[in-house]
Amino acid sequence: MGKIFGKLVLVNFGLDVLIVFFLLAEQWISLPSLLEVVGRAHPLILHFPIVLVSAIPFLPFLFRDFDAKTKLLRVGDYFKLVHFFCAFTILAGLFLSQESGYAGESVDFHKWLSVCVLCGVILLEQNLKLLFRERQWVALSSVVVISLLIAGHMGAGLTHGSDFLTEPLMAKSKQRPAFADADLYQDIVFPILDQKCISCHNNEKSKGDLVLLDSVSIFKGGKNGEVLIPGNSDKSPFIQRLVLDLEDEDHMPPKGKMQLTHEEIDLLKNWVSIGSPFQLAIQQLSASDTVYQMAQAIYGQEVEQDQYDFSPTSAATIEKLTDNYRLLTPIANESPALYGRFLSRSHFKSSQLKELKAVENQLVDLNLSNMPVTDDDLKELSNFRQLQVLNLNYSKITDIGLNALKDLGNLQILSVIGTEISSEGIKNFLTVNSSIKKLYLWGTKITEDELKDLAKRYSDITLVGKSNPFGDRLLPLNPPKVEPDLTFFLDTMRVKVGHPIPNVDIRYTTDGSEPDSIHSLQYTQELLLDSNVVLKFKVFKQGWLESSSIKREFYQSAYTPDTSWLENSPHRNYLGDGILSMIDLKAGDLDQRNKAYLGYRNVSFKSVYEFNSAQPIKTIVVSGLHLPNSYIFPPKEIVIYAKESDGSYRRILSRSLKMPDKTMSSQKYFQEIDLPGQLIAGLKLEIIPFFQLPDWHRGRGEPAWIFIDEVLFR
Repeated sequence: MGKIFGKLVLVNFGLDVLIVFFLLAEQWISLPSLLEVVGRAHPLILHFPIVLVSAIPFLPFLFRDFDAKTKLLRVGDYFKLVHFFCAFTILAGLFLSQESGYAGESVDFHKWLSVCVLCGVILLEQNLKLLFRERQWVALSSVVVISLLIAGHMGAGLTHGSDFLTEPLMAKSKQRPAFADADLYQDIVFPILDQKCISCHNNEKSKGDLVLLDSVSIFKGGKNGEVLIPGNSDKSPFIQRLVLDLEDEDHMPPKGKMQLTHEEIDLLKNWVSIGSPFQLAIQQLSASDTVYQMAQAIYGQEVEQDQYDFSPTSAATIEKLTDNYRLLTPIANESPALYGRFLSRSHFKSSQLKELKAVENQLVDLNLSNMPVTDDDLKELSNFRQLQVLNLNYSKITDIGLNALKDLGNLQILSVIGTEISSEGIKNFLTVNSSIKKLYLWGTKITEDELKDLAKRYSDITLVGKSNPFGDRLLPLNPPKVEPDLTFFLDTMRVKVGHPIPNVDIRYTTDGSEPDSIHSLQYTQELLLDSNVVLKFKVFKQGWLESSSIKREFYQSAYTPDTSWLENSPHRNYLGDGILSMIDLKAGDLDQRNKAYLGYRNVSFKSVYEFNSAQPIKTIVVSGLHLPNSYIFPPKEIVIYAKESDGSYRRILSRSLKMPDKTMSSQKYFQEIDLPGQLIAGLKLEIIPFFQLPDWHRGRGEPAWIFIDEVLFR
């Protein structure tokens, strides 16, 4: 045994030398395939040093009864083993970091802190006599253990996402908006990406150089080019990889990772098909829209929030029934009501459903979507009398299976999308179950005509399918269309407002306040604008709900620079038309891909504007974009310099802006800055971004983007 530990000293020395060499020369190293395999073993072997290092503070007490010589000998052998596993794990981690997709501050922090842990282990190994000074030993070794735990946490963040450890707590505490108030991307699309994709495609771990954290990164694409083609899901590599066979090496997420459900893939395909909107509220979609219905099915149905009077089940029972393939959790803090979901089709067993009998008196929401559930399996649910929401999408059930649900007197919402359910099956089911309030039926055997017939027969139930008759329900009007799309003009501009529904009443205000149907100005003919104005329009009609308002801001420009240039270049993915984008009077919309914008990150926007003859400029207007979902924020500060007679530029004023809070929605912004009364021959403009996103943002601590589309002189 002594010979083995003697040789281990030489092995450890060799590993230490390799680590030092790698740290010094890693940018020039190219690994062979065999060492790549060793690198991928890093997540497997790291558990050995974690356990061994964690025991170091207790060694003086574990070996207290040994004589001094034996104590030093045994602990010395222990440290040789700890040294080996720490060094080998770090070396494997360095090999793994050579693969594309591992970069960023978190990777560097994890790497160097792990090296510090190894140095701490070596330091203790060389000073074993401290074992006889127990307090000093415990203090020093505890620092090493704490460093190891922090490094391990950072490593887990790289593998599972930075919020992996606290995600269960955050999920329970975070309040989602009501579905009607939700944002399509932020509240429905992004959570899918966050759960299934972002652990491998973030700023620290970007497989294929692809980051999916925000729209700027998504449109940038990866090492193989763009992944998203708005309006064309069939040609978008992002969608193509989702629908490949699971055994295909290009399938995403990779085999072994949590897969997307049929509903999630369908939603993402339709989201891409409608243009991949990153700034679209659910209320802007028609309730009959396919994307609306899919989003509602995924977001979770809204049932009445009862005060549940049944007894809660034990935490031990919930823990026992929760594993890698089945989730069981309270629907809210301190609530006895439970939500259940099965996560893996390939691992589903009927016996797992039977096991839920232990919580049949607490389960109110059960998601069996995409599981191979049969009619016989549904018999296991016949006694779940508290069940209010049941999702059976893309299961193997038929009309026969619905008979097992007839006695569920609290069942309010049933979703059977993509099943063999027929119109007759629904009729028979609704004959014996009077509690149902909403049924999701698209992708079933039910035809368009049969759906309309069901809607007439069961007018008190909401049926969602290929057709969605609304009966006597009032529908909101669409907002009006305002033309032209231009925001900036030189002298005057004519604004025309229209609506596809005839004989509507269009009202507007000129001060940014909300229009009403009585006191606000009535639109009857084109508006002639000759100055800056903020217009808000809203549509009214008897028998309809009023539309949401639409806001348009118009700005007049009086002077065009004779010469202008950029002092630093924008990001290569957002070059726009260069300096011309700033003075062409073309406004961008809520899509940062619009060529009207110049995009900057980590650096300030700097530009110069000069006039052949001095002009009496009194105001500068800076127009930009705020898309918090895409890390695009207004600037932190705007600094203005004026040209002196000797050609130099002197700082004349600056404006500092507050960091927006999380209630500020996506929008265009216009910063008007008044200048001191003087003739201006030239101006230099510096727009400084926030270099750290706020704590409330999911990208907290990362630099914000600034997107500028116009600079006006008045």
